Amino acid sequence: GSWMRRDPQVAAEWLAERPVEIQLALVGKLASEWARKDPQAALIWSRAMTGGPLTGPQLAFGPVQRRAMDAAVGSFVSSDPEAAAVWMTTGSGREYFPQRVASIASSWTLIDPMSAAVWAAAIAKDRDRDAAVGAISSTWTRSDPLEALQWVQGIQRASDRNTALSSFGSTLAASDPELAAYWSSQISERPLRDATLSRVVSQWKSINPGAAAQFVKTAPAAAFLR
Repeated sequence: GSWMRRDPQVAAEWLAERPVEIQLALVGKLASEWARKDPQAALIWSRAMTGGPLTGPQLAFGPVQRRAMDAAVGSFVSSDPEAAAVWMTTGSGREYFPQRVASIASSWTLIDPMSAAVWAAAIAKDRDRDAAVGAISSTWTRSDPLEALQWVQGIQRASDRNTALSSFGSTLAASDPELAAYWSSQISERPLRDATLSRVVSQWKSINPGAAAQFVKTAPAAAFLR
């Protein structure tokens, strides 16, 4: 572990000459450490990024290389989500974006939620944008629900606001199910509203079954649950 942190390239050269079972045991840790220190070199070594100055023994294609690649990309996303987002939208990392967009959004939100929100709003593909918005809402709600709610209320695009409300309600249900149920009721898309309210009420029943039952009996949005 000390060697990986101090000189990951030399550690990688040593690891390339070890048996496959040792490579499998260590390659993920090495790739993670290296990506935190020098993401470009780690991505070239794992072949998530093609081309570059890295020399020395390379990983053979197969399970070892895939494990290194997953670990390097994951570490890059968690340590520098903004740079990872740039690489995945403008460079050779485009193929990883659909699978990593939620992780980028969540990691970025922990650092700078408003910047993450601005970035997410500009994503062109609906599915990718939904994943990013949902991850931002969930992560932000866990750290500061009042600020998260202010952001959700200011979202202009209806589909994004619905996605954010759904994540907000689902995340808040464990700590404040009554408030979660109210805001989940504001989702304008019926199937998404019903699915979110079902999750919230299920949580609410385990916390305060009487209040949950009263909500189901009286709230117009919860009529489908009666």
